[in-house]
Amino acid sequence: MATFASAASCTVPLSPSNGDEVTYADLDNADDVTYVDADLAKAIDDKLMSQPGYSIDQLMELAGYSVACTAHDMLYSKSNPKSGVVYILCGPGNNGGDGLVAARHLKHFGFNPIVVYPKQSSGTIFKNLVHQLDGLRIPIVQTLPDLQDASLVIDGLFGFSFKGPSREPFTSMITSMQTLQETIPILSIDVPSGWDVNLGDVHGTGFVPSATISLTLPKKCMKLYNGIHYVGGRFMPPFLAEELQLRMPNYGDSVTQFTKLL
Repeated sequence: MATFASAASCTVPLSPSNGDEVTYADLDNADDVTYVDADLAKAIDDKLMSQPGYSIDQLMELAGYSVACTAHDMLYSKSNPKSGVVYILCGPGNNGGDGLVAARHLKHFGFNPIVVYPKQSSGTIFKNLVHQLDGLRIPIVQTLPDLQDASLVIDGLFGFSFKGPSREPFTSMITSMQTLQETIPILSIDVPSGWDVNLGDVHGTGFVPSATISLTLPKKCMKLYNGIHYVGGRFMPPFLAEELQLRMPNYGDSVTQFTKLL
């Protein structure tokens, strides 16, 4: 049974002037944290943009930063980070946007990101992210290269809104990751690409990344996942967690952007 890396259980008052409380998950029991389905995941995003007033690019920036910090943790947990080359495979949606943000931060962290982005989104947010990567001279390619020199591959193809099965060129990209998953560390953003967010690998991809970072909260499919499980995206205000009756991971008072399920 997986457990959180640190152990604590607590309730924290939202402010001294009211009696509202948010309950954090019992960190001795990973099943105590809330696992959300696709509908609730979308509702949480909608609430974040309407009540606290986040914009989509703010959420993408925070999510992508947590992905980059998790990638940093994975790379420096290895005795030999190899080339420092990190391939980021980006889909056309918000998961791909998280990957683009992560690529920028990884460049500033001193790694060598290469973005694989076969179907670029026409949205202004995504165009701006690509422009930022161009300014840092981060390579952006459309065709999947040989990944054998990778220190890490980040899977940002599909997120919780994915309705499978996948189509080309993404099917081939998922197959390539599946082929390499025993030899090269792979970090999936939110859910392993090709998986049904509620039911898991119902399309039979065989893809099981070495690590996944769930954003905000784990999705239902992650109950079927046995790899290294991170949770990131520190943007849930306590009042909203209480309103939606969500049991959140407790990041404590550190500056870390993720916590880890062992």
